[in-house]
Amino acid sequence: MLSNATLQQRLTVIRLFYDFLLEERLCRKNPGGRGRYTPGKAFGLSRQRSLIQRFHTLPWIPNEQDWKVVMDVVQTKSTRVKLMFAMGYDAALRREELCSVQVSDIDPAHRTVRIRAEATKNRLERIVPYSIHTSSLYQKYLQDRRGLGCRPGALFLSASRRNRGRRVDAEHNKKRSQYGGDESGERPSLSIHHRRHFRITSLHRQLNGASMIKATVSFDS
Repeated sequence: MLSNATLQQRLTVIRLFYDFLLEERLCRKNPGGRGRYTPGKAFGLSRQRSLIQRFHTLPWIPNEQDWKVVMDVVQTKSTRVKLMFAMGYDAALRREELCSVQVSDIDPAHRTVRIRAEATKNRLERIVPYSIHTSSLYQKYLQDRRGLGCRPGALFLSASRRNRGRRVDAEHNKKRSQYGGDESGERPSLSIHHRRHFRITSLHRQLNGASMIKATVSFDS
């Protein structure tokens, strides 16, 4: 059974295909439609809805046990992976924002990272802080990075034989940055987007004085 998001994506493909057919005058109508419509014989707009209803579910938020499992897995990874995890969590970054960070965007003195406008979803630049633990990982990673290339540019470089010294690709890094899932599916993988929601939720709870789990990022050296 296809998920709601998959159905939405496939409907978009159908609409674009029929847009092409309409432009080439190979058909007269786009069955996919756009916007909203009134099903059946409803009067006016009383039963107006989307062609495929869109369901909005809350993001998965891990508990303390889930978080510990994730941290234990990341602990076994390279310094670059640890830094990407820690910085992505501290600053609540999206995948493209994280992979687009440049060396010049880091301000070690103030422990802040600049997120460039071209990498953001809303095209607005911002400056966000990161923790002292992430700062230590950053200093350690710089030593590893020198072996991949000393030139300025992307902070996170690939160490693979095929793409050695090149910027870590956001799409390629998608699956590699998911941790903590199990085969039963009862515990989903904690993706970068999950960590972003988790971090924002934790900050919101902290500001409002609500109880929150002890979700910190700290790795052994």
